[in-house]
Amino acid sequence: DELLMELQLPIEQAREYKFYYGKGCARCNNGGYKGRVGLYELLDMSDEIRDMITGDASTDEIRNL
Repeated sequence: DELLMELQLPIEQAREYKFYYGKGCARCNNGGYKGRVGLYELLDMSDEIRDMITGDASTDEIRNL
């Protein structure tokens, strides 16, 4: 619930995603990861965005949609 609040995701929408968590140990300071960690952004794919991507639109054009 805390993660959903932080992500500002409604519960209905969050059910569509899989969230993975590291197990954690003393070696990784209970974070579940040691070293580099990826940072990702989710994009809800609409028909309009899909058409822009397949039509070779620039990232700026998609961002300004």
